[in-house]
Amino acid sequence: RGASAQVLHQLLLEPGRAWRGNELAEKAGVSAYTVHLVLQYLEEQLLVERDEKGPNMLRSLQEPGALLEAWAESHSLEDYESHPLHVVAGSPEERERIVLELLESCQVEYALTLEAGAMRVAPHGTGVGVLSVLVPADLDWEEITRGTRLQPVQDGANTMLMAPRRGTAPLMGRREIEGVWVASDVQLYLDLWNWPRRGREQAKHLRTERLPY
Repeated sequence: RGASAQVLHQLLLEPGRAWRGNELAEKAGVSAYTVHLVLQYLEEQLLVERDEKGPNMLRSLQEPGALLEAWAESHSLEDYESHPLHVVAGSPEERERIVLELLESCQVEYALTLEAGAMRVAPHGTGVGVLSVLVPADLDWEEITRGTRLQPVQDGANTMLMAPRRGTAPLMGRREIEGVWVASDVQLYLDLWNWPRRGREQAKHLRTERLPY
């Protein structure tokens, strides 16, 4: 979680790369000390191997698949602060357009996840029931949705804004696909694996189609 998750995410985004500590810290957006602690732990778990010593020391991930699986087991959708909304729209496509145009007009970084994200990269279903969107932790969602067609609800939500409680890891590696930002394959796998509605089936399909480990 938090900064540690940012290190793990970066390692899994570039699983074949050998890293110097300061390079990994800069790319992950964390302190060198955090990188040191995370890599030290992963070495103890035999997931990372070191090459050379001193300032030229490089570390590389040896078991990306094992790391992904272990992280998925400890990940939880409860790690997000979720904001359920109902969007009045004539179709799922119109709903998506309304939500994403609002976020973009407010210059909010976002990424589709769960079935909405998976449908963009490795379809394994017939449609999107709930539009799940990752957003930054500091998003003032009440302010940006006030006076719009996005209405907060307790039941009957067809849209879910999901903000990480700590760090920025879920938005790392997002990519633009046909004009829409989608979470990285790593993040999609983590979220789907912990989603009770056929999530593990979709996660396995995504991994087979998109992840090399």
